[in-house]
Amino acid sequence: MKHIFSINNMLDNNDEDSSCTCKWENCDLYMNKTELPKHVIDHIAPESQGLFYCKWKSCTRGDRAFNAKLTFRYKILVHIRTHTNDKPHQCYICGKSFTRAENLKIHARSHTGEKPYVCSVNGCNKAYSNTSDRFKHTRTHFIEKPYACRVDSCLKRYTDPSSLRKHAKSHNHQVKMILTQDTNPCCSSSVFINPACSAYSISNVIDQPLDLSIRWKK
Repeated sequence: MKHIFSINNMLDNNDEDSSCTCKWENCDLYMNKTELPKHVIDHIAPESQGLFYCKWKSCTRGDRAFNAKLTFRYKILVHIRTHTNDKPHQCYICGKSFTRAENLKIHARSHTGEKPYVCSVNGCNKAYSNTSDRFKHTRTHFIEKPYACRVDSCLKRYTDPSSLRKHAKSHNHQVKMILTQDTNPCCSSSVFINPACSAYSISNVIDQPLDLSIRWKK
């Protein structure tokens, strides 16, 4: 299965079957793109104080190092894949590929329906395929839901802004603004958001907890 290389990978050629240049410091070897991931691994070696550094040109990590412990060497290997676009872990069902085996394992549960992570709250038997979703759910048992829908007659509230964004779409973007005096001139406090107003979006309304008023930044 071919992988699409983006400009962020710093590869030289747009043709997936062509060669490319290794962007590791002082390397610049020219090779087939399929050979690049294995080649870059040969560059990885601990330096002073047993630290690993990514020497890929234009890497956003800069001088931040990885510890030389085994788990951290694995982390730099995974990090290098963000440059080479290497995704060695492929789902045998749908063909989707991942840089980490852990991500493939979580993805596979979308096919099998396996949900091994059960809510620990007594009386709640909800289960999830990953710990992140279980954590979000568990919060609903203990944390007040501060993110409230602003649409008239809608009483929906959520524990996180991302859930409120999804809900807001059900109102077909007709989110009523609660405005203070420093309002945008193209909108009115008594009408729905003007869809032609590009300066403001639904996120302006829902990305903050419920309070008495919302003051918009210009």
